[in-house]
Amino acid sequence: MTSMSDKQPAHQLQKVTKKPASQKETPWPWLFSVNPKVLIWVVVTWLAFAWFMFLAHDIWQWFQLTNRPMWFLLFNDKPVEWTQWFLLAFAIAMSGYLAARLDVLGRKGAGKFFFWFAIGLGIMLIEEAGDIRHVIGGEVGRLVIDDKILGIPHRSVTDLPYFALVAAIPLYAIARYGKYVWQAVAARKYFVISVVLFAIAAISSGARYIGDFYVRAGMWIDDNLLGGRFPAAEDHTPETTYLLLIDSPIEESIETMAVTLLVVGILIYTAYLRSEKLPRENQST
Repeated sequence: MTSMSDKQPAHQLQKVTKKPASQKETPWPWLFSVNPKVLIWVVVTWLAFAWFMFLAHDIWQWFQLTNRPMWFLLFNDKPVEWTQWFLLAFAIAMSGYLAARLDVLGRKGAGKFFFWFAIGLGIMLIEEAGDIRHVIGGEVGRLVIDDKILGIPHRSVTDLPYFALVAAIPLYAIARYGKYVWQAVAARKYFVISVVLFAIAAISSGARYIGDFYVRAGMWIDDNLLGGRFPAAEDHTPETTYLLLIDSPIEESIETMAVTLLVVGILIYTAYLRSEKLPRENQST
């Protein structure tokens, strides 16, 4: 004879064997399915193509597609920089999503890292797309007489602190919560190289007017590497043209690789998370 306790309703059996809601696997957004190696190769190939078109058209003059310099059509505020903006937007979306999902999983430290990182990247995207520092520098320039403040070009006086403020939130995330992301060993080198490239671009850009740094560097590269053939765009002076040689093809390429490696690092960290290779946060050092 079967006891009443053995006759459990089907819905009660399902309730017993059902996984807790916190353990159910929620589908991941398609962004996280991107292959990191494929992303690197796509971006590197795109940059190589842009540089080939720039060199072949403007420097080697193998063909003539337009009367305007090819570098002017490809880099600053053009397709190469647009690539940065799209990748930054992806990084913001991915970081924001990870912040929420990690918090639900009980990984509070990593969640806070991506929360603050998403905010910092959002501010970076606003700056990259809006060039707010140029507006600030222009307004300050109207207040000074000889273009300098205490002997320093006024643009450097405004740009360097501005870049420091933009970088403050991502740096806080790294300093305070970076150890939780550091647990994904394979992602470390991509995060480190990305941060180094961003730092090089920001510091050099902020200091571009000190000692005419960008102008002198652009002049040296044009004279010694490009045979003095780097073309001016529209009504640019020689000084502006040399500055843009650094600011456009070189700086935009560095920043594009920086954000690409950042996205790769996030993808690899996510792969560790999904495969449950990350130690518990209270076991981290």
